[in-house]
Amino acid sequence: MNQLNLFDNENVNRIEFRKALQEFNLDDALRALQRWQKKLTVPRIIDAKFRSVKWLQKNTKQSSSAIQFLVDLYEGYDEEKKIKALLEEESFLIQGLITALCNRLDVQEDFNFLTSKTHPADLFLKAQQNENAVQNASAYLNQEGEHAFVRQIRGYALYQSGDVKSASVDMTQAIFYDPLSCKEAYLIPPHFASKYHYLKKQYEPFEEAMARLPFELWKNGKTYIDNRDFSVLKAMEEQFESDKTRSETNSILQRIQFNRLLFLAESERLTNARGGETEELRKLREKMQRIKPELHTHYIQILKSFRNY
Repeated sequence: MNQLNLFDNENVNRIEFRKALQEFNLDDALRALQRWQKKLTVPRIIDAKFRSVKWLQKNTKQSSSAIQFLVDLYEGYDEEKKIKALLEEESFLIQGLITALCNRLDVQEDFNFLTSKTHPADLFLKAQQNENAVQNASAYLNQEGEHAFVRQIRGYALYQSGDVKSASVDMTQAIFYDPLSCKEAYLIPPHFASKYHYLKKQYEPFEEAMARLPFELWKNGKTYIDNRDFSVLKAMEEQFESDKTRSETNSILQRIQFNRLLFLAESERLTNARGGETEELRKLREKMQRIKPELHTHYIQILKSFRNY
């Protein structure tokens, strides 16, 4: 019975240790290790776990350098030898790193990318702080301009918060603007994800499926184009002009360019729903025809089937 109690206590210590890492409470993590160390069945690796936690503690004491240290560790977790002893606790510590970063970041002020891969809004999202994710992503979009992944993060956070309409508008804008910057895991609403998975089975690589996604969703009436967001329309026009030269020899980029024009054309059509084809709409459609003649023909056929054409 006493032996069983020892095993039970050891499991309690292990759980306490993992919980402390998940909350990035390193003092509590060390105390849990100390209690664990007193057990008869303590693993040999316990000393190495001590060293790893103390290393984390040392490198996060200085607030000025802690954020960069935490981000670097978050991105390079698998390569960092000093935490190999915490392999069994990997998922808990990764969540702890996210928690530690969120606690140190200002939602309104720290809105720029921390590295080329990591944006604060994504960390808030992973920490299930949806409101903070929305605010942080909005701050970036308002201050720095359009970015498909940041808009996708905001859309996903809005969806998780129950604002399906706003989330769908954000996701539509993201995939039309730059689908290759979007992440499969954040594709919402569900029919966006299901259509992508359908395309992925037919087309490789990933870029081909993502480039086809906006048009496929649009032709089924599943996109949500907001023709009142002039900043997005301007960004779409600017990105089209920026990618003109590169798209001449890149079939995937040509499709993305076509979809950007489609977004602009639909915005123009919906704005002037009762006024027929405007001069601006005619110019946009001419550009679409030059880039992808067959797709343009398909586009016109689909338009004619719409009740509001």
